[in-house]
Amino acid sequence: MLVVVDTLRADYADPTSKKAHLPNLAEFAAGAVAFHEAFTHAPVTLPAHAALFSARAPLRAGVTNNGQTVPQDLPLLQDWLKSRGYSNQAAVSLATLWPHSRNHGVDRGFEHFSRGGEPITGAADMNRDLGSILDSLREKSPFFLFAHYAEPHEPYEAHGATRSEATLEWNSAPLEVLTISEWTTPQRELQLVPGVNRLAIRSAQNFKVRALTFEASGTSLPVSIEVGALLAEQRELVATVVNGSSQTRAARMNLWMHDAPAIEELPARYRGEAEAADAGFGQLIAMLKERELFDSTLIVFTSDHGEALGEHDTIGHVVNLYDELLRVPLLIKLPAGHPGRPRLERSKRDLVRLIDVAPTILDVLDVEAMPGQEGSSLLESSARTLLAQTFAPEAPRTLFALRDLRTKLIFDVSADSFRMYDLIADPGELHDIFPRSGSQRIPWQAELRRRAASAAAAGVGMHLLDAAAQERLRSLGY
Repeated sequence: MLVVVDTLRADYADPTSKKAHLPNLAEFAAGAVAFHEAFTHAPVTLPAHAALFSARAPLRAGVTNNGQTVPQDLPLLQDWLKSRGYSNQAAVSLATLWPHSRNHGVDRGFEHFSRGGEPITGAADMNRDLGSILDSLREKSPFFLFAHYAEPHEPYEAHGATRSEATLEWNSAPLEVLTISEWTTPQRELQLVPGVNRLAIRSAQNFKVRALTFEASGTSLPVSIEVGALLAEQRELVATVVNGSSQTRAARMNLWMHDAPAIEELPARYRGEAEAADAGFGQLIAMLKERELFDSTLIVFTSDHGEALGEHDTIGHVVNLYDELLRVPLLIKLPAGHPGRPRLERSKRDLVRLIDVAPTILDVLDVEAMPGQEGSSLLESSARTLLAQTFAPEAPRTLFALRDLRTKLIFDVSADSFRMYDLIADPGELHDIFPRSGSQRIPWQAELRRRAASAAAAGVGMHLLDAAAQERLRSLGY
């Protein structure tokens, strides 16, 4: 079983940091092996997951931005296990993992791929799906289950710690008051009078409208924004919809909005989201135990990437390759009686990567390795190097990085420049030592230039998305 909590920073998952209270994860960690130097290859959801399932870094896997099709010839862990008799099921909570069409994303190889009901689906709803899946798997052996939680992904809900509201007016008449400190996706049946109809949203707090659509008789109606803008922080938004007929007609409004807390509030909000994900994970573990599946199941817990909360003047992910975006939690609980724990323990202080997860799962299950995998099993200790990358157009610029336990070298392709950090003396990556120490990593410089040239020759980052995929990604902040 693979559990991914999207956008979960390693420090917030570490009970010794006391940045969040995650009792369920702490209890799980007591029976697992925790890897303290675990990293993703991309601070972007789909490329990170493609790397996770294929054991290949994003450029080699051919998935470098959200919204792309996963190549059909790319071996994926779940497909590999399926061909060897495993029953594979998945429940994912974020629209960036939705494929364009069935079997064209990381869904390939899963017999059932539950997408949740919203672009972001909460842990409680995901666990309802996961409970049903577990019931269906009780009589099936062996099985592989992928459980995905989105709670730490922006927008950050308040989870009751605070409350903010917005008022809605329809054609100058009060419509309702929404609580927006928890993101909300109301659908309302409204009457469109002939001519221009106006929706006004106002709040004493800043808010963002992620999506606003109107439908009548199954047809989308054009929406004009007179005041404010979609995806902008604002306290007022006014939108109009025109009914060109002479008769009043019914329409359905679909709205997705939430408040936009100040920067200084974000760590507390993020902590609440991490704690909500922990509650969901705890419920999942309880469901496994209730069905007598916990002891016998290999369980891997990780994240696809981290999140910046003001470090390097950044909020969110995608945009850079600093460790607040690259470092992830990784915990592995072996099936009861498996003899591999001492071998895993020898690797727990090594630098490990998401591409090492699938090879480890296959090794523990005594299944042969996938063809072309770049990762290696964590049952063997090894001196590994991380290759990380983030690509335009989602990132403002294309960056490559190499990292070991001591040094990180970042290559800014468009600027043709390097930055280098001593990660022991400067774990916050605040002091660029490249001007005085770059000569120590000449082979790394050549390697990053080669990777960048290969990406440019392959046209990486030039893919085109359909309108629906673009709109979905914009609504999620990409």
